[in-house]
Amino acid sequence: MNLFARQFFAVAAFVILSGCASTSNLELNPNTKLSNVVIANIEVVNETGESFEGIVVEEVLSQEIKGQLSALGLDSGSGAPATMKVNIIQYEKGNAVARWIMPGLGKTILSVEGEILGADGSLIASSQATETVGAGGLYTIGAWKQVFEKVARSLAADLAAAK
Repeated sequence: MNLFARQFFAVAAFVILSGCASTSNLELNPNTKLSNVVIANIEVVNETGESFEGIVVEEVLSQEIKGQLSALGLDSGSGAPATMKVNIIQYEKGNAVARWIMPGLGKTILSVEGEILGADGSLIASSQATETVGAGGLYTIGAWKQVFEKVARSLAADLAAAK
């Protein structure tokens, strides 16, 4: 294989492997326990100050979180009822064609901050999750929807791991 072909494949592999990025973390209040908590209520607020054509981001994220919590059994059972409050702090729908033209251009991103609050309003845990799709082509069409699913999955998985 000639030098040009090796360089091309190296760049292509880098773009494909670096197209998506995820981060999430959960911080527990040391004075509380998650083991006896059931998420009974979910509140999602759009803190970006923007509205997005054709997408009600609060509803999309709320439905995804409900589905992920239900799949892990975190929304039912015996335990103290808690509220999950999630603030959308950054959202960009992005563009798959722009990502195909140049990685980083047309990036899709969703970043949220969340809190688990007890029935009395006390802070049980706080969480942060971010999902980005910064590269890729037409196979990343619909990434705007995937970031909501992946962020919801991260929040639910962090909660499940902490129980």
